[in-house]
Amino acid sequence: MFFIQLKLIGEMNQVQAHMAAHKQWIKESIDAGIILCVGNLTATKGGGILAHSLSLPEMEEHLEKDPFVLHKLVTVDIVEFTPAQAHEKLSWFVEG
Repeated sequence: MFFIQLKLIGEMNQVQAHMAAHKQWIKESIDAGIILCVGNLTATKGGGILAHSLSLPEMEEHLEKDPFVLHKLVTVDIVEFTPAQAHEKLSWFVEG
C-alpha cells in the first residue's frame, strides 16, 4: 500500500490548464482499483493519494501518466507501508 504526496511546484495557470486531465487520471485510477482515495493536503498546496494493487515500480510508472507529474507541476513522495492493524470497516487493508 502507498501514501503518495503530490506537492505543487508549477505555476497555477499551468496547474489549472491540466486539472481536468489530472482529475480524469484519478477517476480512471479509482475505476481500475489502484487508487482508494484522494484529497487535498491541508497547510500545503498539493494532495494525497492512498493507493494499492501495484508494486513500487508499477506505481512509479503509473504516476508518470498523471498529467501533473508528466508536466512537472508536482513533486512526488511515495511512502510504501504494510498495514498491520485497522478498524473493522477497513479490515481488508490488513494483509493476512
